[in-house]
Amino acid sequence: MIADSTLSFDLRTKCELYARAGLQEYWVVDIRARRLIVHRDPIAGGYNSVAAYSDTESVAPVAAPQQAFRVADAFVTASEL
Repeated sequence: MIADSTLSFDLRTKCELYARAGLQEYWVVDIRARRLIVHRDPIAGGYNSVAAYSDTESVAPVAAPQQAFRVADAFVTASEL
């Protein structure tokens, strides 16, 4: 999920729906704060683990722990490609 104007909706409503559906991991890119919010371990109504990573950090998905993702890469502009 990439969030700008929908951040609140993505972090509340969608998060709850995805947790209820059993989605093991849910990532939200917060454009304004240049961070990645990672939700893991679904429980009733949300996630047991929520961590925010800044654009100076990396994170790997649970399903592919060897595949680290640099958060800064989510903010690369077209002119930088």
